[in-house]
Amino acid sequence: MDYKGSARGGEAVSGGTGGGRSAALRSEIRRDFPGRRLLLNLLRAFHIAGVVGVGSMLLGAGATGAPWLFPLLLVASGAGIMALDWWSNRAWLAQWSGLALLFKLLWVALFAALGAHSQLLFWLILVGSVLVAHAPGRLRHRRWLRRRGSARA
Repeated sequence: MDYKGSARGGEAVSGGTGGGRSAALRSEIRRDFPGRRLLLNLLRAFHIAGVVGVGSMLLGAGATGAPWLFPLLLVASGAGIMALDWWSNRAWLAQWSGLALLFKLLWVALFAALGAHSQLLFWLILVGSVLVAHAPGRLRHRRWLRRRGSARA
């Protein structure tokens, strides 16, 4: 397991100056493993396939094969992406990208509850997701939830 941002190759920084790093940065060290990036890209590809499939069903194209396949692909890949992001960076839910995902989950639950009457919500979720995903990293990874004693977000 590799800890990106570590002052000592592969080890978590656990005291001292941490090579000049602040305590806030040391607590947000990202975890990694060989193949994580490949796994994340595969999950993203499956997620996009699920989005396209659900969108086509919603817009009346119908499902090819089992009607549950695309929703399952969408939810399972999304859960995998979320779990991998959280495992890699425990501070993720305290950042704007994590908060945006929590709202997205609420919208998706509402989308599922509305069924066939949810075309507008589908497009809002899609456009909102793209805006968050392509926002500058300095905004996506900024903390919305401050830690005690922290003056900066």
